[in-house]
Amino acid sequence: MFVSAFERLGLPAQYAVDSELLERLYLEKSRLCHPDHNAQSGSETLALALSDSAALNEAHSVLADPLRRAEHLLALWGGPDASADKRQPPEFLEKMLDWREEAENPAARETLLSRLEIERSELLKWIFEQFAHPGEVPSDRVVRMKEIRLLLNQLRSVQGLLRELEDSY
Repeated sequence: MFVSAFERLGLPAQYAVDSELLERLYLEKSRLCHPDHNAQSGSETLALALSDSAALNEAHSVLADPLRRAEHLLALWGGPDASADKRQPPEFLEKMLDWREEAENPAARETLLSRLEIERSELLKWIFEQFAHPGEVPSDRVVRMKEIRLLLNQLRSVQGLLRELEDSY
């Protein structure tokens, strides 16, 4: 049976996550299923504890990362995943080309890193806004899921370029 990351940690399936609550719930639940807590139990119980602990760690990792959380929530909504829809707006692709060209100049990298962080923040804000429409009719949600997918594809590209630039230092 599939258990979402939200269910595993006892949180509502929504993009906005209270990070302090996430950490508190994670610690509470990890204490209960941690293999060390179950070390004196039989091998079957220990194996279950290892499995539960790994699943809990993965759920925490998904919900703590804004991109992974958005991808997970979009999948729960039935939206397209990154491998099914890789589209990006042409104007964004042009910006990516400009940024990649700019990245070739070592003197421009600091400024570029700052601009990419701003772009990342803006994309995260737009993604948050797209998820914050409760009670919409199904046809509107289908359109919204496509918009979210485009934003996530752009965010993935920005984060990839940020990683490349940070790794090159």
